[in-house]
This record gives sequence, C-alpha cells and structure tokens, in this order.
Amino acid sequence: MVLEYFPYRPRAHQAEAVEAIREAAEKGISFCLHAPTGFGKTPVVLAALLPVIEGMDGSIIWAVRTGNETDRPIEELKVINEHREVFGLSFRGKRDMCLLAREKGIASYEGVSTLCRMKRNTCPYHKNLKRMKEVPIPNKPMTFSEIFELAKRLKICPYFLQILLLEYSHVISLSYNYILSPLGWVIRHKVPFRRSILVVDEAHNIHSAAMEMNSKHITLTSVRRALQEVERYDPDDELGLREKIISLAE
Repeated sequence: MVLEYFPYRPRAHQAEAVEAIREAAEKGISFCLHAPTGFGKTPVVLAALLPVIEGMDGSIIWAVRTGNETDRPIEELKVINEHREVFGLSFRGKRDMCLLAREKGIASYEGVSTLCRMKRNTCPYHKNLKRMKEVPIPNKPMTFSEIFELAKRLKICPYFLQILLLEYSHVISLSYNYILSPLGWVIRHKVPFRRSILVVDEAHNIHSAAMEMNSKHITLTSVRRALQEVERYDPDDELGLREKIISLAE
C-alpha cells in the first residue's frame, strides 16, 4: 500500500510524490523533490522511505542545515509511530548533550570538547553508562532534549547514550556537519551508510554550507576561548596545547 506510513489524509499530489520517491529509492537513484511550503514534504518523504529501509538493515539519514532544525522530522515520525512502530532520534553534538559541562557552566564548543576529552575517564555520567548492562531502548521517537532528560534521570551520559541508540534508529536527524566533515565517523561506526538512505533537507543550502565548513579562517575570539580553556583545565600545559593554539593566531 502506497500510503501505509502516511499519517494524514492525503492532499493533492501527495500520494503521487510518495510513490515516485519510493520507486526512486528502490532503484537506488537520486530524487529531488521541489514543492511549495505547506505541501507536507517531511511526512511525504518519511512515508516513502520507511518501507524501503525495512529490508535494508539501515536507516534514513536526514540531514538539515543547523542543529536547531533536527527535531522537525522526529516530530513527524512521532505521528507515524502512533500507527506504525518506528524509532528515530535527533542527534546533537557534545555542547548540547553534556551534563558535566552544564554543571560547570561551560557552553562553548571548544570548552565542552576539551572537558569531554580530559574528564571522560573520571566523568560519573560516562562511567555510569559503561556500567549499564542494557541500554534503555525507548518505545517512541525522541528529540535530543528528550534523550537528554532521560539520561539525566538515569544519571548517564546523554551524548554517548544517543550514540548507542543509533543502531536501533530507523531515522537519524542531524546537521550537515555529519555528512560533510570528518565528524561523520561518529555516526558511521554505528550506522551502515551503504545500506542507508540520505535525505538532504533544503538541499539548495548544502553548497554554501560545505564552503563555510571547509574555510580555513579562525576567529581571534575562538583562539582566546581555547587558551582560557587550557588555563582552566590544563594549567601546567601537560598536553602541550598552548603553543599550538597561539600559532593559529600568527
């Protein structure tokens, strides 16, 4: 049935779009969907692709321009889940998913990354997660904030919990960064990309996003923040980071 995963009463041309997208996916060819605002592109694409990945042992990798947009397809997946059991999550970086950083008031990307690298072996949340014999598998799709709150209640690391949940996910919503940069390894060691389907939301933005990501410019503000983090967490510069950071500004 063409609309078995479509959660609404179909409007004009939605059924045709679902069928066309599904046919393209089954043949392994790319498909570009251009439709006006309000057409319902997100549920249409999900309804088309969910039946296809059932037999692929993979996931729908849904890439959006910014992390702030990752929840949208998951909210639609929740509606589908009311009738068909599917799981998915919106994936966010360490800055949004670190309990220890929030406790210490660290908000910058550089600061959270440094904290995670230096404190991972002693972080109580990471240690608690490693001690767990079974990963709690949710029975419904989850936004990043819901995963964060679940981990907070269980006193485990939200960031690494979401990584463990990847292999159970039919849909993974994430930012362009994870398909355009080396950050993708975080996903690829849990999700078989060759058996997955990539959806690029607002694909007209991907060219500029790729150019920005590959820019070699770094602001002085970023350099200052990095030096402050070294002073705070490695005052004796045991890792030898200070000189390397200063060289970036030269």
